[in-house]
Amino acid sequence: MVLTEEMLQKYVGGQIEVQEMDTGRVFRAEIKEIFLAYQGRTLDVTCAWGAVLQEDVWVDAHYCGVGYGLDMPRFTREDAEDGMVFSKEDFPQTVISFFSPGNSENIKPEDVKDLFIPQEET
Repeated sequence: MVLTEEMLQKYVGGQIEVQEMDTGRVFRAEIKEIFLAYQGRTLDVTCAWGAVLQEDVWVDAHYCGVGYGLDMPRFTREDAEDGMVFSKEDFPQTVISFFSPGNSENIKPEDVKDLFIPQEET
C-alpha cells in the first residue's frame, strides 16, 4: 500500500521511536508534524519534544523541534492496527516505529526526566 498524507495525519500527536540496533540508542518523541517530501522519497517528522532512554529512564533529549527525515527507499515498511514500523538491515541497522495518539506504547511527558517543552510562539 502506498503511503499517503492522509494516512500520516493519524500519527500527529502520537509518537515516533528510533532504535539504533548497533549502538542500543533509543529515541522517542511526540509527533508535531509529519509529511512526505521529495516526491514521496522522504518521510519528514517534526517533534514537539524528545527523550532518550538511559538506563531504563526516559531523559529529555534536548533537541525537540528538530525534524527527523526517513529516506523511504532504504527502509521496509510494515503496517499494524495502530502503528507502522520501518526497518533497514544495512549499517546502521535501524528500526523506526510510529504510534498513533491513543497507543498504549506511548510514553507520557511527565515520565520524562527534566523534560523541557518549548512554548509555541504567538
